[in-house]
Amino acid sequence: MVLRNALMDIRKMFMEKNSGLDIAVEFGPSGVLSRNIEKGQAVDLFISAGQKEIDRLADKGFILPDSRKSLVGNQMVVMLKKGLTMNYLADLTTDQFRNIVLPFPDKAPSGRYAKEMLIRLGLWDVLTEKQYFVDDVKQVVEAVAGGEADAGFAWYADIQATPGLDYYRIPQAAYEPVMVTAALPLYAEKNISAKKFLEYIASEEGIITLEKYGFTRPEQGQGAKRPHILWKFLTPSYEDDFVNALL
Repeated sequence: MVLRNALMDIRKMFMEKNSGLDIAVEFGPSGVLSRNIEKGQAVDLFISAGQKEIDRLADKGFILPDSRKSLVGNQMVVMLKKGLTMNYLADLTTDQFRNIVLPFPDKAPSGRYAKEMLIRLGLWDVLTEKQYFVDDVKQVVEAVAGGEADAGFAWYADIQATPGLDYYRIPQAAYEPVMVTAALPLYAEKNISAKKFLEYIASEEGIITLEKYGFTRPEQGQGAKRPHILWKFLTPSYEDDFVNALL
């Protein structure tokens, strides 16, 4: 949602500097777009909300070598329905949270990151009956803001774009680093304009624009790799189980 707005601003600035050039854009969940590339869709530049979609394409030979760029980091939050609060992720198991929404893990990086984190913390199975799924973060924000869901997993940048929303900011050590990542598919091998646009997005001007929308520079958004202290983010009743699961 917010990434779309930031990239459209960058697109506009780039086109103003390169008169006569037009850039057609298609937006959608990163997982869906990456699978379209695998199916042969003609794409000159792919920008994913998470790095694993790029990893998968690269492993299968769909990405030009050395073209990928880690642009900015993002952070995970639990968006809260008005009037609800939480201090630990395990608070989601309490009765005040009856409906928890997240994007389909196979469609959107936000859903995949949330699922992987909850599995690691031993909370995924506990919360199964409370969960329901939507296509993307935009629908998560709409569901929680509209009172349909009590809580939902979203990106910090998306929360920042919607003033007045309550949220719990998940400690970065609780999940894998999140990086908005871009790369050139094989189709763009001879497309000089696509390469120039990617360089512009990754330039200081492009990164500053992304920061204005709540994203962080890579060194700020990569998360702390300290899994041995993750138990601090859970309530005492979950500490022993989680520490044992890590050993």
